[in-house]
Amino acid sequence: MTNKALEVQFGDTRSRLLQVTEELFLEKGIAAITLRAVAKQAGLTPMAIYRHFEDKQALIAALLVRGFDYYADYLDIQPVKSELKHFEALAARVFDFAVEKGAFFELMFLTSRSITGIADLNVIRAVQEPTYNVARNAIKACRDANSLQVDNLRHMTNDVLAWCIGFSAFYLSGSLAVDAETARRQFRSGFKRLIEPYRIA
Repeated sequence: MTNKALEVQFGDTRSRLLQVTEELFLEKGIAAITLRAVAKQAGLTPMAIYRHFEDKQALIAALLVRGFDYYADYLDIQPVKSELKHFEALAARVFDFAVEKGAFFELMFLTSRSITGIADLNVIRAVQEPTYNVARNAIKACRDANSLQVDNLRHMTNDVLAWCIGFSAFYLSGSLAVDAETARRQFRSGFKRLIEPYRIA
């Protein structure tokens, strides 16, 4: 067997393991994710999984990466007519992701460190950085187009993401006793109120 064929086989096995991990996670929750359970579901021996993942932490970290890949897909939207409208559309996609991929949203933003046991925050920050930069760049584009007054780009990015993620978490928790469409309208309205003080007339 050639090296390339070995790489494809290895990659296919890792992909299968990740798919099984995702299925177990969505069906039974994060507590169901063990190396033994994933290997069994994938039709591998418990020892075979160690060729692909060092331990459970590495497996959960890979699941976290998969969640952020899905999230990045949600944020990959066509530019809207103005920088500000594009920014608003991107923000709305955060709520869409929370509603449609709630288990991943919870893992990524609410429980990733405590549940996965990932002690090194740099691991989580590195995974989050690309999607963080989508928000940062959208705010920068609004600033550069003189649509928003932004004194500190990092602070405003943090504030906006905290609001978007917080509102979405509030809805997912059941504390916001409305249906998804009503919550979506409230999200859009609240987001406009959030950025209103920064708008340049």
